[in-house]
Amino acid sequence: MDKYAIDVTSAFFARFAGSFVAGTVLMQFYILYRGTEGTWAFFNFLFITLLLIACAAFYTTEIDKLGRTEKTSKEGYLSTGALAIMTGVLCFGLAVKIYV
Repeated sequence: MDKYAIDVTSAFFARFAGSFVAGTVLMQFYILYRGTEGTWAFFNFLFITLLLIACAAFYTTEIDKLGRTEKTSKEGYLSTGALAIMTGVLCFGLAVKIYV
């Protein structure tokens, strides 16, 4: 939290976001073990969530500038935007298997 100049009182929300990521990773391991058949809801949910996070981070950082400091970087929306694009490519590439 020091890297992003976030106060320690936001620890709950940092852990909340980390829990979401941990749940996503665990689900991806489950899909890796079980197979991708019929997992369209997970991939679409992940794509939409990452896209919304990237848009909200871009708006907050570049347009609204809420909470912007000298330590603020473009990392928030660039990384989630790249993940959204990769997830979209996965949804398109795995369409034959996930939309069963």
